[in-house]
Amino acid sequence: MSARNASRRFGPRTLSLMVGLAVTGAVVVAPAAPASAAVPGLVRVAATSVSSSTDFRSVTATCPVGKVLTGAGYELNGVTGEAVVDDFRPNGGPAIAPSSATAGAYEEDAFAGNWSNTAYAICATA
Repeated sequence: MSARNASRRFGPRTLSLMVGLAVTGAVVVAPAAPASAAVPGLVRVAATSVSSSTDFRSVTATCPVGKVLTGAGYELNGVTGEAVVDDFRPNGGPAIAPSSATAGAYEEDAFAGNWSNTAYAICATA
């Protein structure tokens, strides 16, 4: 078989058929949109302590009535290394679903400036 005959095997018709199949296949194989899993009644509650220069402070963020704690966090405001969070816990028990989170912090090094801490509660419908 000559080189000329080999090149005729894949002529313009064959090439357009292959491109058409590739495009059609790409449409069929296109992924579906991601599913969204909405959490019913999701809300974030924040509670911030008083801003002062006292050594220790504690603050509790509490979920609204009928909601339970699903996540929590904290933030130190106005200090960069001089204060430490030493107590961070959900408030609940074995028989009671937690509905609040407490963050306690203290000055590790003497700090003359004012600072505060914030506790966050991520809550959802029970």
